[in-house]
Amino acid sequence: MVNPKVVIKKNVDELSGYLAAEIVECLKGEIEKTGQASIVLAGGATYQPVYQQLAKKYDEIDWAKVQIFIGDDRAVPLDHPDCNFSNVKNVWFDRVKVGLNVHRIEGERGAVQAATTYQEVIAQYL
Repeated sequence: MVNPKVVIKKNVDELSGYLAAEIVECLKGEIEKTGQASIVLAGGATYQPVYQQLAKKYDEIDWAKVQIFIGDDRAVPLDHPDCNFSNVKNVWFDRVKVGLNVHRIEGERGAVQAATTYQEVIAQYL
């Protein structure tokens, strides 16, 4: 297990840049070891600055070897302001020039159906 550490930065931009760089390095390390990597994204507005920074780092990693999972979402339509997938898509996925392997919870299908389907998707990668 990695030892936790406390990181203090002057502002949100510095912290999000630092976190995005750490994420990229972790993913690159996993790709070097196993040929692939996975990341689960948190929802909500707190992580949006980090996702914006990851969009700027699209050329630093072979994203074709990374599976991206949306870790939580709401049972709302894609155009709803509370849809975590759409919020991440707007600040990250739509801004990169490469294809991404994104697996999302299809909340617009209803909570039960979305959870059942997503469980099947996740099982393919575990």
